Amino acid sequence: MSRWLIPGSNARTAPHKNGGARSTKAPVLGAGLTNNGPDLHLAQPASSKRGSEDKGRTDISKAKPVSGAKNCNTGAKSSPNYCTTCDTAFTSAVQLRTHKMARACEDRLQCKHCPMRFGSYKSTRQHERRAHPVEYAGEIEKMRGPLPEPEILQIMARIEAREPAGRVNKCMAEATDLTVDQVRFRRRKPEYQRYLELARKQFRASGTRILPAKSSSPAASTSGSSVVCQTPVPEGKDKLKQPASCENEPLSQDMESPLLQKVSARQKRMRESCSPHDLNPAKRKTAGVGTDVGRNTSSISTSSKATGSNGAPKNARDGKRKRRESDSPIQSKIVQPRTVVASPSDQLGMEPARSKVPVSLRENAAHHSGSGNLSGRNTTAAPHAPEAELPPFPLRDLAPKVNINSTFVEYLRDARSGFNLPEHGEIRRVIDMALLGSTEQLTVALDRWVESRFSSNKRTKNNRTRGASKPGRHYNQAKGGSGKRAAEYKKAQDLYAKDRSGLAERVLKGQGMHESIELPSLAEVEALYGGIWESLPAGDDEPIADPKVAERSAFYPITPDDVSKWKANWQNSAPGPDGITVADVKKMSNNELSVVFTTIFGSKIHPTTWKQSRTILVPKDGDRRRAENHRPITIGSAPLRLLHRIVQGRIGAAIQLSHHQRGFVKMDGTLANVLILDHYIGSRKDAGKSYNVLSVDLRKAFDSVQHASILRGLRRVGLEEGIVEYVASTLADSITTIKVGNEISRPIHIRRGVKQGDPLSPLLFNIVVDELLEALNRDWAGGSLNSEMRIAAMGFADDIVVLADRIIDLPLMLGEVESFATSRGLALNAKKCVALCAVTSSGDKRPLPVTRAFLSVGGEKIPQINVLSTFKYLGHNYGATGINKANIPNLQAWLRNIETAPLKPDQKLTLLNQYLIPKLQYGLQSPGISGGVLKDVDRHVRGAVKRFLHMATHTSDAAIHAKITDGGLGIPELRRVVPQILLKRITKLLLETGDDVVSCVLQSDRSLALLRRIQNLAGDVPAEQLWREAIASGPSTAGMQYASEDAASRSWLRNRPSGWSGRDFVRAVHLRSNNLPTNGLPYKPADLRMCRNQGCKNVETLSHILQKCDLVHEERVRRHNEVANKIATHARSKWQTEEEPHVRHPDGQLYKPDIVVHLEGARTVVCDIQVSWEGNNGLGQPWQRKRLVYGNDKFVEAARLRWPGRTFEFLPLIIGARGIWPRCNEPTERALGLTKQLKDSCVHSALKWGSSMHATFMRRARAIEAKSGRV
Repeated sequence: MSRWLIPGSNARTAPHKNGGARSTKAPVLGAGLTNNGPDLHLAQPASSKRGSEDKGRTDISKAKPVSGAKNCNTGAKSSPNYCTTCDTAFTSAVQLRTHKMARACEDRLQCKHCPMRFGSYKSTRQHERRAHPVEYAGEIEKMRGPLPEPEILQIMARIEAREPAGRVNKCMAEATDLTVDQVRFRRRKPEYQRYLELARKQFRASGTRILPAKSSSPAASTSGSSVVCQTPVPEGKDKLKQPASCENEPLSQDMESPLLQKVSARQKRMRESCSPHDLNPAKRKTAGVGTDVGRNTSSISTSSKATGSNGAPKNARDGKRKRRESDSPIQSKIVQPRTVVASPSDQLGMEPARSKVPVSLRENAAHHSGSGNLSGRNTTAAPHAPEAELPPFPLRDLAPKVNINSTFVEYLRDARSGFNLPEHGEIRRVIDMALLGSTEQLTVALDRWVESRFSSNKRTKNNRTRGASKPGRHYNQAKGGSGKRAAEYKKAQDLYAKDRSGLAERVLKGQGMHESIELPSLAEVEALYGGIWESLPAGDDEPIADPKVAERSAFYPITPDDVSKWKANWQNSAPGPDGITVADVKKMSNNELSVVFTTIFGSKIHPTTWKQSRTILVPKDGDRRRAENHRPITIGSAPLRLLHRIVQGRIGAAIQLSHHQRGFVKMDGTLANVLILDHYIGSRKDAGKSYNVLSVDLRKAFDSVQHASILRGLRRVGLEEGIVEYVASTLADSITTIKVGNEISRPIHIRRGVKQGDPLSPLLFNIVVDELLEALNRDWAGGSLNSEMRIAAMGFADDIVVLADRIIDLPLMLGEVESFATSRGLALNAKKCVALCAVTSSGDKRPLPVTRAFLSVGGEKIPQINVLSTFKYLGHNYGATGINKANIPNLQAWLRNIETAPLKPDQKLTLLNQYLIPKLQYGLQSPGISGGVLKDVDRHVRGAVKRFLHMATHTSDAAIHAKITDGGLGIPELRRVVPQILLKRITKLLLETGDDVVSCVLQSDRSLALLRRIQNLAGDVPAEQLWREAIASGPSTAGMQYASEDAASRSWLRNRPSGWSGRDFVRAVHLRSNNLPTNGLPYKPADLRMCRNQGCKNVETLSHILQKCDLVHEERVRRHNEVANKIATHARSKWQTEEEPHVRHPDGQLYKPDIVVHLEGARTVVCDIQVSWEGNNGLGQPWQRKRLVYGNDKFVEAARLRWPGRTFEFLPLIIGARGIWPRCNEPTERALGLTKQLKDSCVHSALKWGSSMHATFMRRARAIEAKSGRV
């Protein structure tokens, strides 16, 4: 037995004066377990052999426990005989003094990589980890941690199961490097009996002995990472009978869990031959069950090893095996008429539904009686009939009647007479065929209804996206220089118009516009998803152990109110392959949709086009040239998606799933699971107790789940058979095509999996996984959140996390997950699974992570998390001590990519605000939130905005962070916004959740401390209010707060006006934020702030230039005239209008109003237009002053002389010089009927003329300075 040592450590086992030995504590990461028994595992042995360096050292694994040391639940530092320098405990104070006098630990205070020394070994190791991370990580990698306790128990159980008699204790001790006493202690544990029982089950089922593969021979390499040895047969005993599934088939301990023995041999054969998770399905062996699609026949190939030349079995055992295989539900050479249909459940490999209501058979199956004749509509299929008993189908009764529930029949009859439906239309034909016709006739009627209602709405090739520009001449032709830049810009503009999200992805990744998108080949995609979806499922006939009862019925007619309810909040989405859009469906009558949906829902018959769908690939993390790193989103017809929204709502309201599933539910499941996991790890770490977390990844879970498992899950939750049959009908005969770039795959039949993109799919998947979550939380103690609340597993859709306080429970729980997944057609992905195990050991008061990988799936080890590594769960990084502090390492690179992208400034602002900021907000909303990190993010974002908008460094932060409605650019300040959003989410979760686990976590002391910290970060005043007040009180932004009064004041910031260049947009932003350069800026000396126009005595501010300075008087008049001409043109199109009429009073005073509009009747509106500077008081006062110019008795007297018999209204029109349209203009808008487009146009004119006036002033001012010699 070798000594347990730390590489590079000088720890010793000093002899005790009484002949004993004291233990040295090895404070390394990856220490093993210490149970409350005579076994001590502290660190990994430095060598597997004894050497000269082991002389004088005592084997710790055989040493007696130190009397003064604590057990695994307490720390050694609580002992009085403890050396804080080298972290070593002693049995007496004399030994501690002798140790200190000998200075035996001085060498541990020296860093091994630099000359620095520290006061304790802990500080030394901390310095090495931070200052020398590469060397430190190398030391960690070189250390082999001790065998974890679950692996020890597994080895012992396999030995005892293989050798039930004999000296098993000695064999166990040799295999595990334990003493015999330690082996005996473990064999007395209750947990060991569970490991032993599973090992015996595996041994009896396989009849093989698994040993590690150490040979490189071809025989060894054929079985992967293990070799199979035939179990020796003791003398006088018969040879163990081997199941058919194990004949000539290597089994592996890692690949075949003992819990999987429930799976039948036929299911194993089907799964191995037609695995949906084979990454290279093209090279897969044939399944032995072939299907002739053209002839619609199926056959079973027999093995030459099972029969002789005449077809008889070679021996009795083979004959029994053949008789067992004859009971297979796969029938041989059944020739079926094309028009005969069977129940969808039969297609999916399940038993026929045992319902009281007779169900007609549909699609690709037939029912027969014992005499070989059809017995009518009410007969059921015989799924296990032998081949010889199947006669050919007769040619009568090939069109069975539509089988529809009486409730649906009554509803359709009432709808035919009560609803306002056309007398002679396809909708009435649908009702007639549902009530009186056959299944084939109803299918034809539904197809005709779809064609008549949506044929004119199909998209054509000429329907291009609005605003998309045509390819330019530089497309893919320029080699470099200006031509290449022009081509890049042209491509970017096309992507901005057609695929803005794709453009954002390219820009953030730093890809060029002409770089080809990394996509897998079409052949690879067809091989992967064709192999998954078209593989024959093994079936799921496992009995339901814990059936539920639904709370209410979900199978009843769909009313117009249901259609209206689910139409209301239905967001626009992509159309299906038939081209029908969401807008097209929303325009349809609710009554008509109610009739069609009720017919389809009750009869389980769909239109032919609704069975077809299209699939697009959404990239995930990883190499995007590989097909498995993409998520297939299957999009069906839009009316079908609306129907499934209604059905999903009904099923969700009728059943009660486990509250441990928080994906696709009406709560903030992401935040809840993140807080639970962080609370579990943090609370256990603070208490000095062990904790174990296993994150399970299911490979292609949504695409691989068996349809039979879905129907089994529906029956398990207690839904009516009508719901089960409808879901089966939607799953059967589905076909899709996959688009990869500009290529489209062949039609692929979906025989397994759910369609990601269908509203019903998330609920169906949750129903399947619900059984696993309930079983784990019912049968296992799991992890403790406090003294009363425990949780063993939680899920977010297919992301499952297993928690356990005891590390020995983790392999058993993993085996149960693997067994469940295999039974449902799923598989675990060991590369993406991750385990975090931290245990306490003697001398430590905190748990240390286990670095040795001891969990495996499919022969592959699941990686372990150490102090240097992390794993991602729901977008947040977790380490050995819990959730990491939120950090954005790629922020500067993302901002740089946006800044250098070939886009206009407003387009860069859009990408930043609509794509990057939301991405940052989610990543920063975590329990590890930090005010310093948020401030750094805001600083970098403000700097990037100022650079690509060419704003001065002294620009007010309020001009950037205030909302657009308040006068800013609308860039959120994450320092205030993120804590406020997170605080609202936690508060809402606490008040609205009925989940006991979530309530327990949120009411704990740890969560309350987190809430207080977030409240301090968020502050008492909302961020919007703070920035609104800053805009109103700022010297350069005062008056911009009135942008909230009308959308015309801010519409140009969201969508750049047509005809504006990027320079125009930037100059307008400068005008709005007072960024245009002038001499009147506050940072200049007072004597240099005067206007450069000769004779002007005013300070050269922007308001002076735009409103008063004589140097740009002509431009000021043109600005006024352009706005006035737009209003006059609008009024002239409707009424008699006069521009600048001369109205003279008898005393000689002349009035010239801008516009006089003679409305209907005797009303006349006198409108005068003015462009004013927005100040603190707004534009209400200029409007009142302008109104009094003409609203006086003197003008009224003159106007009545000019236009006798008219009544006059005096309504001025005021526009801000910086683009504000005030609320005081509302009377003028109503009187003249000003449109939104006209108001926007007037604001755009004011902005462009303001920018032009400033440029003209600067040009003339510089000429004056040059002439006077000041420059």
